[in-house]
Amino acid sequence: EGVDPTVQICAVLISGTLERGTIVTFSTSDGSAMAPGDYTATTVMFFFDRDSNRSCVNVPIVTDSVPEVPEYFCGNLDTDNASVLLNPDKANVTIIDAGVIPILVND
Repeated sequence: EGVDPTVQICAVLISGTLERGTIVTFSTSDGSAMAPGDYTATTVMFFFDRDSNRSCVNVPIVTDSVPEVPEYFCGNLDTDNASVLLNPDKANVTIIDAGVIPILVND
């Protein structure tokens, strides 16, 4: 968040060979960052056939003039194909405010 609008790109990769086409759903959920104030909630369905193994999704980050500490939202993957293992099926995406300088305190 801050001066420059940013879009986080999350990649979905499939390794191995699929026996049949598979739909994978990517969705966001709140962590310490919350939609719609910090990012735009996003849900996208990807279709993978035997010849495809990569897709990307853009999650718009909301900019404002309020300095904030780093926050995160979750990117979640799901499929109804029981033969496909999603690993990991959830990842945290960190939003770092370009206008904040971190201060480290040693005890």
